[in-house]
Amino acid sequence: MAQEYVLSVSQLNFYIKSIIDADRKLYDLYVSGEISNFTRHFRTGHLYFTLKDKSSAIKVVMFSKAADRLRFTPEDGMQVIVRGRVSVFERDGTYQLYAESIEAQSVGELAAALERLKQKLKSEGLFDESRKQPIPRFPKRVGVVTSASSAAIQDILSILERRWPLSEVVFCPVSVEGLKAAEEISNAIKEFNDKKAADVLIVG
Repeated sequence: MAQEYVLSVSQLNFYIKSIIDADRKLYDLYVSGEISNFTRHFRTGHLYFTLKDKSSAIKVVMFSKAADRLRFTPEDGMQVIVRGRVSVFERDGTYQLYAESIEAQSVGELAAALERLKQKLKSEGLFDESRKQPIPRFPKRVGVVTSASSAAIQDILSILERRWPLSEVVFCPVSVEGLKAAEEISNAIKEFNDKKAADVLIVG
């Protein structure tokens, strides 16, 4: 055996990765398919799922920085278009799609996901009239939960100045887009409730 032609596994994986990374056709492409085995890493926020069609599948990774820009939460069974690049994960010798963005293939996909969420919340009794509390006529303190860069902030302040000029406004900045938005908004509402820091909340 000619020893000069013997490669280590690491060398082989590195070589294959270099070939794939050099192919510009694989650097920025759009791939359509169905999401399956969707998971979000609880610590890093990275997304992992399989994108499949009737005959093939590919592993997809979306890092948290890109995932934070998503306007919806991906779900198993959702038909999507993924934009990203193909590369090799050297440690395991596997190639996968590294996603930069994900779009639902139709408005119906997002509508169906929203309806499933509404039904879930309804089954938990969160829409029951008994849970609703009357809005005080003259709140002393108004909590505002929204993005620090939201264009609506000035409108909110102007309306509050007209309606309740004596009210104190407490602002809590949160993300309103991306996968972290729901958690940040939920935590902000919980903090307001736990501390009884406001008589009413404006969220969004």
